[in-house]
Amino acid sequence: MNIFTYLNTDENHLKELMWDVTNNYPEWTQDRVFESVKNVIDSVHAHIKKKNELVLSNVRDHESISDVLSKWDEQTSNIDETINSLIMIHVDEPGFEQLLIKLSKMVDNLISFSKDELYPAVRSVATEEELNRMNKHLDSLVLS
Repeated sequence: MNIFTYLNTDENHLKELMWDVTNNYPEWTQDRVFESVKNVIDSVHAHIKKKNELVLSNVRDHESISDVLSKWDEQTSNIDETINSLIMIHVDEPGFEQLLIKLSKMVDNLISFSKDELYPAVRSVATEEELNRMNKHLDSLVLS
């Protein structure tokens, strides 16, 4: 299985989850919004963890892509801060929907950044062995 194909599929799934909850927020019950937002938050955390563990931890040459990695760290830290703020607000409080929309935009930006900068940078420095290790690591997690 190709790691980058898998991550693109995962990103599309994450976008769909975000779209679903942000667009249906006004019509859904508070319980449904709460459960959906919990699912979105878990998915965002899982997606970031996958990129860190499957891709970034398998590349040795971090120095050559340090600028891109700094941007990655900054964006993921900002997402974590927004998630923490979202967790502190009740679904029916003012500001909840705005934070949810902000998180959605941040996730979209992270996905665009991954496609435009992170993946190309990783591909440019990763050895064939490292790419194979990423794919094998992915296989071990996905396949039984």
